[in-house]
Amino acid sequence: MSTYIVGDIHGCFKQLKNLLKKVLFNFKKDTLWLTGDLVAKGPNSIEVLKFLNKNKKSIKIVLGNHDLNLIRLYFEKILFPNKYNILEDNYYDFKNFKYIIDWLRKQPIFRVNLKKKFIISHAGIPPQWSIDLSKYYSNFIERILSSENYKNIFNVLNMMFINYCKWENCSETKDNIKFAINGFTRMRYCVKKTYDLDLEYKDFPPESYKKNLIPWFLIKNKIPKNFSIIFGHWSSLNGIGVPKNFYAMDTGCCKGNKLTMLRWEDKKKFYESFY
Repeated sequence: MSTYIVGDIHGCFKQLKNLLKKVLFNFKKDTLWLTGDLVAKGPNSIEVLKFLNKNKKSIKIVLGNHDLNLIRLYFEKILFPNKYNILEDNYYDFKNFKYIIDWLRKQPIFRVNLKKKFIISHAGIPPQWSIDLSKYYSNFIERILSSENYKNIFNVLNMMFINYCKWENCSETKDNIKFAINGFTRMRYCVKKTYDLDLEYKDFPPESYKKNLIPWFLIKNKIPKNFSIIFGHWSSLNGIGVPKNFYAMDTGCCKGNKLTMLRWEDKKKFYESFY
């Protein structure tokens, strides 16, 4: 019985299947954890979604920004049927698409494995948050996404399209919801001292980032020291440059690089190239 963690798939279905074969993944005994961004950019997003849904009893997902954008586009098409969007060309020919979307939007954006002592979200955990506060905001967002209020879902997901998020020491303000959804799914750099999110700058640290910014994982956080933090999203890191007990899993498979799998029990990594 093993625990495997795979970085951002981005529609690279062939590479995912090859990795599972490489480790002799047992769907009856093993568990596969995914860092989000299951879809977009790569060649086979629908095949990835169908496969994960079919094997959902063995799989633990957190949603990434591209997964949330797919959900947003779906509800945009429902709310504004005369507006063209990318779903017309890429997804609507799949007859069970509504079923897949309904399954996908009920997946979390943050998970904790208390037994294995790791936490996982697509982009990471804002450094000023504890595990309990992370749970609070992830649960709040997850309730919205799984509701039947399509307009509310659409409006919340539109909050991802900004380049700066400020944290306030209060609960369910609009600014804090923006901060939470972007912190979980788009965060890379924080502003020094304030720890606000700068979502515009994406380059690899430390040689080239702006002097007033710092990678979120280099800031002292409130997560217990015996926990590890697993994230994806930041492909330019290529899995390196992070502190001990941090695992950067996005290694840019959809950009022609490789898909990475980590076996948690012995921390061994497996790779599958795009080509």
